[in-house]
Amino acid sequence: MLAAVLALCLTLACAAFAQSGSHTIRLTGWVNCSMCIQPNACKAKTRTSCVRWWVNQGCSYVLVVGTRNYRLLGADDELKGSAGRTVTITGEQFRSDVTVSAIEPLADGVKVKDHR
Repeated sequence: MLAAVLALCLTLACAAFAQSGSHTIRLTGWVNCSMCIQPNACKAKTRTSCVRWWVNQGCSYVLVVGTRNYRLLGADDELKGSAGRTVTITGEQFRSDVTVSAIEPLADGVKVKDHR
């Protein structure tokens, strides 16, 4: 009986793990930080300097896509140059985290379609 229960638990755990795997994603949005999720949260600074300041304090880079926010992992040097700008990110998504593999800057003033 105990062996059957353990086998069932192992089967369910493996199924849950398989469903929660990462996948490649391509998103377009603007690079922000985890502290200033809303635009213009730092009125005394430009968006770029605000994002860079908070990341230097330990916050994470975040890609804002419509109403969704994705924490960006890796590529810190490239993200620093993209702070406050609109970019297209390619990477591996796991839940709301994206491990960045490529960053493509968009021209200033480009409107981003809301991906809701």
